[in-house]
Amino acid sequence: MAVLQLIVCILLLRFAQQMYHDRWWRERIAWVKKLPPVEVVRISAPNKPQQNYPSRPRAHHSKNQGNSRLILFSFNPNTASENHFKRLGFKEWQIKNIIKFRQAGGVFRVKSDMKRLYGLSAARYLELEPFIDLPDQITSLKKESMLPINQLDSSHWFQSKLLPESLMKRIWKYKQRLGGFVSHDQWREIWGINDQQCNILKRLVHIDPEMVSKIKVNQCSARELAAHPYVDNRLAQRIVNYRSQHGSFTEIKEMSKSVLMPDSLIPKIAPYLSWDDH
Repeated sequence: MAVLQLIVCILLLRFAQQMYHDRWWRERIAWVKKLPPVEVVRISAPNKPQQNYPSRPRAHHSKNQGNSRLILFSFNPNTASENHFKRLGFKEWQIKNIIKFRQAGGVFRVKSDMKRLYGLSAARYLELEPFIDLPDQITSLKKESMLPINQLDSSHWFQSKLLPESLMKRIWKYKQRLGGFVSHDQWREIWGINDQQCNILKRLVHIDPEMVSKIKVNQCSARELAAHPYVDNRLAQRIVNYRSQHGSFTEIKEMSKSVLMPDSLIPKIAPYLSWDDH
């Protein structure tokens, strides 16, 4: 009996809860219906100022694209390296032709000689012409096929621009010390010169052995003798001492026997000595 009463109480309690819940929802719905209508306003995002970003540049492929990036600079085609020619825009096969031409003893004497280069267009030549470190023409020696170095003054020598300026200066200083050149073999005595540059000089420079300054061996001092590249201080002093004791020299052989001059030096120094006592 007690169990039955408990079950009835539980059922009544559940029924009461359900009734209360339904009543609460009905009241809330009625309350919402009494509210005034709400106007829905759509709020848009604020307009940002439009930014004009620069467009990405597109690669422009043109026939002159390679040349437009070149940095032109002064160059001498007789001495420029392969890397120099590449930077100037010359093609590989053109560079090889230039190197072969130079190795065979060929020389570019004036700017217009570059026109003869196979594959170099007229327009390309005009672009390079202001940067070619060669004279427009050799006006001072236009009747000469070669440069007579022993007769030239310094201005004509440097105007020829056969070789880099620093080497041209060393050649000129050595010429002054010698008193002039008597053989093309003497080019190799100059510091920093290579075979290719020696070939250029052999082709373009004329040497007249008679046009050298001679040392009057029977009158000069030891200091004057020692100023010559082929005579050191000790040899110069021995020559002067022997001359003071035995009188003037008459020929180179006498000098070689008396002062122990090396035989290898005789043919080199002989053209620069004069036996004239006056």
